[in-house]
Amino acid sequence: MSGSPLAASKCMELFELLRNQPYFAGLARATALAAESDLAKAAPIYQSLDWWGGSGSLADSAGADLPRIQKKQLLALIADIRDIFHDAGIDYDRADMWADTFRSWLRDGVFDQEPS
Repeated sequence: MSGSPLAASKCMELFELLRNQPYFAGLARATALAAESDLAKAAPIYQSLDWWGGSGSLADSAGADLPRIQKKQLLALIADIRDIFHDAGIDYDRADMWADTFRSWLRDGVFDQEPS
């Protein structure tokens, strides 16, 4: 399998959004660097509980301190990254679940208004 400049770019966008969360930023960067050379090398990082597990995972906790607009960008990026891997034949059930949830939240406007 070859590298994916698109996956690398999206993961680096995620890295930038997560600069204040060093562990998650590092995870996004590691995925980007691996994806740049060979998407198959990025798969073990991407298909991990660090990315898609429950409490404490990137999907669950990343960007918790971000303003609403950046939080929406983060959720869309994570869902887009899932699509890139999926389109390359690299699937992970947990990624599907999280991406569907994030798209539902974005569609339903969950982060469109300030919490009361």
